[in-house]
Amino acid sequence: MNNKKTVIVTSLVLLLSVLVFGISYSRVYATDPLCTPVAPSDTKFGTLVTAAVVVLATTTVSGTVNAAGCDVGVYISVFAPGTTVTATVNDANKVGVFNDGATGVTVTGSTVRCTGNHGGTNTGPCTDFSPNGVQTGIDVYYSCAGTGTISSNTINQYQKGGITVRDLDNVFVTGNTVTGLGLVNFIAQNGIEFGFGTCGPTVSTANVGQVTGNTVTDNQYNGNGGRAPPPYISSGILAQAIGDPGPGQIQSALVTTNRAFQNQGNVIVIVIVSP
Repeated sequence: MNNKKTVIVTSLVLLLSVLVFGISYSRVYATDPLCTPVAPSDTKFGTLVTAAVVVLATTTVSGTVNAAGCDVGVYISVFAPGTTVTATVNDANKVGVFNDGATGVTVTGSTVRCTGNHGGTNTGPCTDFSPNGVQTGIDVYYSCAGTGTISSNTINQYQKGGITVRDLDNVFVTGNTVTGLGLVNFIAQNGIEFGFGTCGPTVSTANVGQVTGNTVTDNQYNGNGGRAPPPYISSGILAQAIGDPGPGQIQSALVTTNRAFQNQGNVIVIVIVSP
């Protein structure tokens, strides 16, 4: 009985060290995952998700995060402003790094990969990554209120998207290498997507320069029987403009400050014009 109590206490201490302090984190593959339930403010991925690392206070997450079996690799709550992620995050089912409204969050020098559907037994990084057509599987995601910097990361093997920022204002996306799956027939991927949604200001010529120096490649979709162009296409960089701020200027800024090639649409700007 005493041994059992010791195990329980030890487990609680380890869990709290991940939730509150979270300085460095790693998990062993082919073991039962420790996935903590959280209720995110941004419910794009569900009203309840599980995460390998839950950050509830400002910290630095480093090391290797094995998110096998969890919806999210690193979940950053609104109570953790200034958190830094410099880690390798593998095998989350829905989101690799999820900033749920914290300000001043930095994701830098990280490798985030194999985010999406998994099947079979995960015996090592990305061994059972089996992407499909479900519209989740994003390596790095910032919600409407999330701010900070996403820089110098290696982003690849994602199901739906590499980097998604719902409100570009006060988020700087720079120097990342974002690589899609190449030509696939089951999902239209987007390398970097921003200013797209119903929250906050949308992209304009004033803030588009916050996406700079990125290399985005290999997002291609041949669905719809392979006919070109299909009704949905993959993009290297996808931006939204509202009204008519000059979509040509926005696209020119993106092309001149980023390298986007071997994508079905290298740079796509969606313009919503009020009647």
